[in-house]
Parts: sequence; structure tokens; C-alpha cells
Amino acid sequence: MAAFVLSSVASFAQQAAGTFTLQPKVGLNVASMTELDGSDPRIGLAVGAEGQYQFSDLVGVSFGLLYSQQGATGEFSFMGIDADQTMKLDYINVPILANVYLYKGLAVKLGIQPAFKVNSSVKTTVNGNSKSVDLDGVKGFDFSMFFQGLANESFWINAGGFSTTNEETKGGLAPFYKNTQLLKAIADDHWSESNRNLYAFWPRLSTYLNNNNTQPSTWWMRDGSFLRLKQMEFGYTVPRNLTKKWHMESLRFYVSGSNLLNWSSFKMWDPEQGSSALNYPLQRTINVGLNVTFQ
Repeated sequence: MAAFVLSSVASFAQQAAGTFTLQPKVGLNVASMTELDGSDPRIGLAVGAEGQYQFSDLVGVSFGLLYSQQGATGEFSFMGIDADQTMKLDYINVPILANVYLYKGLAVKLGIQPAFKVNSSVKTTVNGNSKSVDLDGVKGFDFSMFFQGLANESFWINAGGFSTTNEETKGGLAPFYKNTQLLKAIADDHWSESNRNLYAFWPRLSTYLNNNNTQPSTWWMRDGSFLRLKQMEFGYTVPRNLTKKWHMESLRFYVSGSNLLNWSSFKMWDPEQGSSALNYPLQRTINVGLNVTFQ
């Protein structure tokens, strides 16, 4: 494990006080080793996510989890045989930063970044044949994420009867009709004598289906694009020299989650449900467990 003190000046969108944001991070690393003569940089992937909570207009704190591929490449010759070698050093970085805004959109960032080595190996290639050697004998930490989403997608909110001719399902989201429950989105934003807003989301409430209020139009069309953090898992494999003492081949602890976060401009319900909010929603699950293999 290694830890670094980080400081920088960055310009980006400033969030309102009391808000939390989470952003995916994807990029490239160009790394080398200064004490390895004749080495060339290794180009690797950097991927993860960073969350930020804005305490006030001036101060915020951010933390992240980033998988970073580092190391070096090089060529060497031994007894007249030429070989290519790649040293892989992969880390899980955990930046923890305080953000102090000098003025709107410009912040000074200061904090630490602990780094956990999850892989260190050397791959040697001679005459097209490759062999990898694990320098640690165990992988240690591992981390994975899976994103799912749709782009350029739209759907119609089922406001009444225009999306179906089936009398059993007719009515859509119309509250009180056939004992349909009142959605919070409708309760908070509908036309009434005390709220004569011509642009309210829902017209006047009634116990019957008013066809004048449920005609198909672009008023009911919404952007269905979204990006979902579908799966994420973080694990740790106990070193083999310890598991052998416990008569185990391997021991791994892990924390995993499904449907953890969703980014979408549509806020009324999960956009993956499409036209109706009355379907059973996707469940967010978090699992903690271990994998044990005995000798």
C-alpha cells in the first residue's frame, strides 16, 4: 500500500450546497519506471468513479475508487536471444480530497490518495511465445464495475387510455380510476383551484377517466436515456502463505451491489420502467460474502 498527498487547482461545474454527485471516470495512464534502464512507458487503463458532497458554497469533499494500470515495457538480450518484457503494476487508488472554491467554478483540491497494489507480474515474450510470472503469488484486491444504459431513447407516459384498447388495463396512471393509487409526481404537480398552473404536469384530478386530458400528444413524451451502474464488486484474496496454514486453497472476501446508481434527466420514476410507474421496480441489492476453496 502507498499513500500520496495530492494538491491541484481545477476548474469544473460547482454544485449547490447540500448536494451529492457521482461521476464515472475513464482515461489512460502513461507510466514508466525511472530506475529500470532502457524501459519504455506502459499505456494502461484508468477507470472508476468519484463522488462529491458539497457542504457549502465554498467547501466540498470528494472521494473516489479508481483502478489504474501502471508499469513499464522494455527489450533485453540474453545470450544472443532477444526478448520483450512488460512489467504490470496495477493499483486501486482511493483519492480523498477537500475542495475549496476560490470563486465560482475554480477550486483548490488538497488531500491524500492511498494506493493498494492488486497485481504485479512480468510478461516475457521470446520468438512469439509468452510467459507471465506473478511477482506476489497472489492477486490481492480486485475491483469490477458494469454499466448499462440507453441513448437517444424516448417513451410516452401512459396518462390514460391512448396506449391500449384493453378495458382491463385502460386508465394508465390516471389516479382514482379503477382504484389506481395517486403518484407523488401527480400529487405534487396538478391543476387545481388553488394551483392554476397551465403547465402543471397533470390536469384536474377526478374519479373518472376524462378523455380530454389523456389525448396523445408530445406533452406526455419524455427522454428515456439513462446510464445505470448495474453491478459493482470489490474483493480481497488472502495471501496463499496464510491460507495454507489454515488448510485452505484460497479465501476471498467480497462486497457486491446491483442497481446501485442511475443517471437520467427523467426523475419521476426509473426510466427503465418506460411508460408506467406502476410496474414492480428494480431492486437495489448489496451482498457481503466469502469464497472458500479447501485443499
